[in-house]
Amino acid sequence: MNGTSVNAKLTPVTKVTSMQAPKYHDIYRHWKGGIYRVIPPPKDSDTGSHIAPTDTFVWYQNAVDHQVWRRTTQDFLGTVRTLKGNEPRFVLSEKAPGAV
Repeated sequence: MNGTSVNAKLTPVTKVTSMQAPKYHDIYRHWKGGIYRVIPPPKDSDTGSHIAPTDTFVWYQNAVDHQVWRRTTQDFLGTVRTLKGNEPRFVLSEKAPGAV
């Protein structure tokens, strides 16, 4: 390579929405290799309601440093353009226990 970062060559591509929506506690592998568990969204301390519609966003937690991230469902299920071509942003690695 010519010293250009691989990340600099990434551009979002058309989103894939035909995949099944992520379920709580499913484990996904990010295209860069990180492992994440889908978690329920946080609740508002005053109302007890979830702070974001669960059909709009996916909340997920890094398996190593436990940082919590939020991404739109469309982006979570979408693809990225890499040097290898179009790849899914996240790939289901393990279904939640008891999931069908």
